[in-house]
Amino acid sequence: MRALLPILFGIAAVAQASDLTVVFNPNPQSVVPGGTLQFTGTITNVSPGQQTIFINSDQVNFPITMAVDDSPFFNNAPISLDFGDNSGPFVFFNVTIPAVQTPGAYIGSFTVLGGTDDTTLNPEGIGTFEVDVDTPEPGALLLCGAAIAWLALRMRGRSPRRA
Repeated sequence: MRALLPILFGIAAVAQASDLTVVFNPNPQSVVPGGTLQFTGTITNVSPGQQTIFINSDQVNFPITMAVDDSPFFNNAPISLDFGDNSGPFVFFNVTIPAVQTPGAYIGSFTVLGGTDDTTLNPEGIGTFEVDVDTPEPGALLLCGAAIAWLALRMRGRSPRRA
């Protein structure tokens, strides 16, 4: 049994090998609640078998529900990449943070699905991304408060028109 362990670990390592390298730049990105970020990146085919990889879909995991719009990936990703080819930078997805989101660091993953034909949906490459949700600056809050107060005072001074 002990002699089989290195062989089993070797098989597991081959099964986990990625065919595509996914890199986001810049990463991480910061935003205040209510803001939207755009993640761009590249995909490189580094398949051990030196084969063409078709890019057929994606899967996004992010702890903030409904925050990620991955439609740019479908519009911008190449159909396939030959071994050694790089996609060049393109927009993968947008992240919109809800206005009530708690500040903090949120980490997600983006998995490119595909394979050696145009119907396969194997995980071919995974990139991680981070969104740092910041608290709004006090100056911005003060400015918003002043604008609301000014509008309230202006509306208060209006009298209804007489016919």
